[in-house]
Amino acid sequence: MKIVKIIAIALLMLALVPTRPLVACSFDAYLVGYVDSNRENTTLFQIINPTSKKLTIVMGFFDLDGNAIGCQKTDLLPNGMLEVPVSSEGRPEYKPPVAKANVVKIMSLDPQGGRPAKGIVGFQRHYYPTRFLGATRISESNLAAVPEQVLLDNDRAEYKKILERCSP
Repeated sequence: MKIVKIIAIALLMLALVPTRPLVACSFDAYLVGYVDSNRENTTLFQIINPTSKKLTIVMGFFDLDGNAIGCQKTDLLPNGMLEVPVSSEGRPEYKPPVAKANVVKIMSLDPQGGRPAKGIVGFQRHYYPTRFLGATRISESNLAAVPEQVLLDNDRAEYKKILERCSP
C-alpha cells in the first residue's frame, strides 16, 4: 500500500511539471528603468543586443509626471552594447542632457520598418557618493522588460509617446 502512495504522488508531481521551462529574463523589445535624480548621483544604462541583426534603440526620458523631456535614438549593431551615462545635472557631453529625468523607456525597433523588434537586454547601474571617506557605492539591476503589446495598445499610444521628443 505504501508503494502505491509513493507512485501516485510521483505521478501527480510529474503531471504538475510544466511542459515548457519557466524562464525569467529581460529579453524583449521594451525595457523600463529610472534615473536617480539626486544631484550627486549618476546612472549608467547598458543596452545589449544579443541578436545577429542590427536594431534601432530609442530611449525616451520622462519626468515624474510622465512628461517626455528627452530622447536618444541610435543604432545598435549585432552582439553590440550601448552605454548611456545620465546625471541629474544634465551633462552637455551626454545626449540628451536629462536634468530631471526619473524614468527611462527603451524600445528596440527594426531599422527598416520601425516596428518593435525583440532583442535587447538591459542593465542600470547607479553610482552614489558615500558620506564617509568619499567612497562611491554602486547598485546594479536589470531593466524591467514590459510586454511588447503595451507599446501597441490604444493605437500605439506608448510607442508614439516615447518617440514624441525624437527627431526623425
